[in-house]
Amino acid sequence: MLSAHINNMKRGDNFDGILSLFIREQYTPNLNTIHVSNMFSALSSHLGSKSDPRFTAFLTFTCNKLQTTPGFFDSRALASITHSLARLNHPHPPFLDLITGNRARIIANANTQDLSNIVWSLTSLKHRSNEFLESVASHASKIATTGNTQDLSNIAWSFGKNGYKSSATRTLFDAIASQAPRIVVARNGRLQELSNLVWAFSTLNHRATPLFAAIATAAAQNFQN
Repeated sequence: MLSAHINNMKRGDNFDGILSLFIREQYTPNLNTIHVSNMFSALSSHLGSKSDPRFTAFLTFTCNKLQTTPGFFDSRALASITHSLARLNHPHPPFLDLITGNRARIIANANTQDLSNIVWSLTSLKHRSNEFLESVASHASKIATTGNTQDLSNIAWSFGKNGYKSSATRTLFDAIASQAPRIVVARNGRLQELSNLVWAFSTLNHRATPLFAAIATAAAQNFQN
């Protein structure tokens, strides 16, 4: 019932209604992680949300939940909330610090798309955490083999933007480069994503000649078409 109500307000761009719903339900047991995540997702398309005192209260509620009941949120929900803040260009250090502080649980249970969204969002919001980046890089094989081109591009771009280099980073970038046939030949990536990959590898001085050659071929074919 509550999920359907939130979805209806989301489809109708009823941002005031969503914030009012939060105020009404915040002290009840009705709100679950999916509700909170969907509410943030809806509000992320309305820049005026972040100046509303009810939105500040919503963030405070979320931080308190994450701090006192970490298991309330799964990795997917936290990725969605973090991504919503990035879409709003609204860095909220208390929440972002909790994300990086809970990195072990979040990263262990996140899929590659969720990791991509979190890393990209943290970077976009200029909230750097070397510990979070290192933890992400330690899952190189999982990321490289399960991520699509957008996921891999966003993760590589984030490492490049932060200028973060380590042994684990080199392993991650090698693993991504090894997926060149899937990334490029299968053509499941847009040129902007391929461009971001090249930029990230170049920024970190990570040579990947076969990957670069495959991307150059894909770009040439695109222009010919």
